[in-house]
This record gives sequence, C-alpha cells and structure tokens, in this order.
Amino acid sequence: MIAAYDWLIPPILIGILAVICNIFLGKQVLKRGVIFIDLAMAQVAALGVIVVDFYFHSYAHQSSWVSLLGAWALALIAAAIIMLLEDKVKSHLEAMIGLIYVVSACIATLIVSHNPHGMEVAKTLLNGRLLWTDWLDFWPILFITLIVVTIARYKDNWLSGKGFYFVFALVIPPLVLNLGVYLEFAALIIPVLFTNAIHNKKCRLFAALSLGICGLLFGFALSVMHDLPIGPSVVIGMSILALITKVISFGFKHCFVQKRA
Repeated sequence: MIAAYDWLIPPILIGILAVICNIFLGKQVLKRGVIFIDLAMAQVAALGVIVVDFYFHSYAHQSSWVSLLGAWALALIAAAIIMLLEDKVKSHLEAMIGLIYVVSACIATLIVSHNPHGMEVAKTLLNGRLLWTDWLDFWPILFITLIVVTIARYKDNWLSGKGFYFVFALVIPPLVLNLGVYLEFAALIIPVLFTNAIHNKKCRLFAALSLGICGLLFGFALSVMHDLPIGPSVVIGMSILALITKVISFGFKHCFVQKRA
C-alpha cells in the first residue's frame, strides 16, 4: 500500500524545502512591507518561461534548464529595477512593484494568445506541477534552500540589505516552475503572516514551519484523494489550517486574560 504512493516522496520533499526557503524570505517581505514582490517576481519568472516556450520551443522541451534560464534572466532584471526604485520612490514602492506584476502578466497574456499550446503552459505556471515532480527536480530545490538557510544563518545582512532582491530573484524562478504562482505566494506569506505575533524567534520559526508543512500535507491529501490541481489544493489547505490555528490561539488567549482578571 505504501509502495503505491512512493512517487509522492519527491513532491512532498520539494514542498517541504520550499516552505523552509519561503519562511526566511517571507520574514523579510513582511518586514519591508513589499507583499506584492513575490507575485511580481513570480509573474516575471513565469513570463520568462512563456517567452522561452514561444520563441525557443524546441530547446525548452529538450531541457527544463532552458526555461529556468529565461525565468532567471527576467527575474534578475526585475530585481535590479526594484532595487533602483527602492530609494527613488520609497513611499510608492509597493505600487511600482504591483505595476511590474500587471505589465508582465499582460505581456504574458499577449504572447500566450499567439501560442497554440501557450494556454497549457500558463495554466501549469499558475497551478504548479508539484505533484508530478521527481528526484531530478528535487536537487535544485535542495541546493537553493541550503543557500537561503546558510545566508540567513551566517550572512543575514544580505537579506536585510539591498542584496535581498537578487537573492529573491535567484530563488523564486525554480520555486515557481515547481510550485506555480499561486502556491509560491501562499508558501511565502501564510506561514509567516499567521505566526508573526509570536515574540520568541525560535517558537515563531517552529510555528511557521509546522503550519506550512501541515498545510502542505493537507493540500496533498485533498489533491490526491479528490483529483484536484495541486497548487490551489495546498493553498486552500494552508489557509484553512492557518485560520483554525488563529481561532484556537485567540480562544486560548481570551480564556487566559479572563482567568487573570
């Protein structure tokens, strides 16, 4: 029985690594107040994949690295633009990042409209292909996760400074290719947003990891048992667990305050 589901091991491990990676990045996103950056960078990375698929279709289907290079190229350009804008339009940075998202999404839509199989590519980039990943997809995600964890542990100033945008641009494309735009945004925001009120750093990290991983497994169960798209399933699973956790936390806090009174 267990052997019948061993194909799920790489997708689940990739999902767990993505959660770990996104927690460290998500903390910086909330701190900077640039929530749209993930959607913008994910959409720019998706645009890179769509451009490569349209103009270099034969090469893209020979190796996924070709698509990844296209995603990296546009993501790094976007990171450079955002970094330059940070000082010049600080009070409107979030709006400018949102504009980058909208423009890249519109360009992608125009390209897809002239690509016979472009709609399928766009759909995959939104919903993700996590359920169909294998061990070849696992190693690059492990590599970038180790890089992010190492930077967070030993070179935290890289994340707190302007270098964050370039680290973000390097990490997001491979995550988007595997998780999709929807799930990547949820994995970046939900665990850190719903555990941000915890004051102790270690407890906050543990709570974020627990929420992210449990939500991931819940989403996998929904997807496999009911034959649903993996990206939206995990997003819904993570959101449900986050809300339940918040309600329980609020209940305990309310009871504790009443007892003290």
